[in-house]
Amino acid sequence: FDGILDWQAGQGERFDGILGEEGRVRFGEVGPGVVARDDDVVFVVAPQSMQGVCIIDPLEQLVAEAEANGTPVVLVNAALGDIPSAAGVMQVRGRGDRIAFAQSFVPVFCFRCLYYAGRFVFPIVGALRYSIADAPFWTCYRRNEGDRLRPEAGAEDEEYEPVAVFTGPRAPSSEEITQVLDSKRNGKRVAVAG
Repeated sequence: FDGILDWQAGQGERFDGILGEEGRVRFGEVGPGVVARDDDVVFVVAPQSMQGVCIIDPLEQLVAEAEANGTPVVLVNAALGDIPSAAGVMQVRGRGDRIAFAQSFVPVFCFRCLYYAGRFVFPIVGALRYSIADAPFWTCYRRNEGDRLRPEAGAEDEEYEPVAVFTGPRAPSSEEITQVLDSKRNGKRVAVAG
């Protein structure tokens, strides 16, 4: 898609000037030759590798061009982990470099539903939230539902109760999250430092 959208707040409105004078949004693919000198920011939505095709190389080229122009890059819902090849073998050559590149991005916000391994996305047992704007902490929430919350509200009522806070820039491991959610189910509250 090679179009340009007009996306600019009016003078004096919230976000006035956030996209520069023109306030335009350009669309393109991930790779070299995409970043223009007048780009204020580059958003890459849902970059992820697929079986047999790694997104890291073209993404590295895009980031290098953006950095050379002084343009920030924002990844939205990125999944930069290694994917097995068609033969079921991980790409071994350069794996350390790919992992280092993926970890070079700093998370600024995350909200992820939690569910137990082996199940798709139901039932949701909790949520994990991170916002660098509020505080640099990962908060784990336990999902409570049903008429035990408010009998008059009915069985479809639910709420998310904070049960643990993890410190640090990286998300807590699956094991740490499981420990917190399991201990909460057993009537104990546990806070785990990440």
